[in-house]
Amino acid sequence: IKFILMEIDIIELLLEGKHGHEFQDYCERYFDALYGCDFQRVATHGSKGDGGKDGYIPQTKEYFAISARNDVKAKIRLDFINCVTKNYNIEIFNFVTNRISTSDELAIVDKLKTDKPDIKINVITHKHSGQNNADAPAAN
Repeated sequence: IKFILMEIDIIELLLEGKHGHEFQDYCERYFDALYGCDFQRVATHGSKGDGGKDGYIPQTKEYFAISARNDVKAKIRLDFINCVTKNYNIEIFNFVTNRISTSDELAIVDKLKTDKPDIKINVITHKHSGQNNADAPAAN
């Protein structure tokens, strides 16, 4: 048990230290492994950006916005609005970050849920990824 807890701590620490594209690259590879070919990455289209999403699963209408920016509250709001404006039939919006640290930063999620109650909004942090990696079965 001690080894597993230490492994989770190490994964969390490594993810917390990732910035920008390093964190996004890790998350995309993690979702590729977790969801297989169901997870589709989204390329950035110049100044138009990625439409508030970095990946999605068409079958479940689930969208992922990945960010390591420090302005978490503003980024969640911006990505959610962009995603809702530029995509149809969104059932789940996942904001993936390694920067969440306070409940104040998560308060924006409650506001967005009030504005769009038909869309489930999740915040996935580096701590979730660390725990999920530790829970995964070992490769043979």
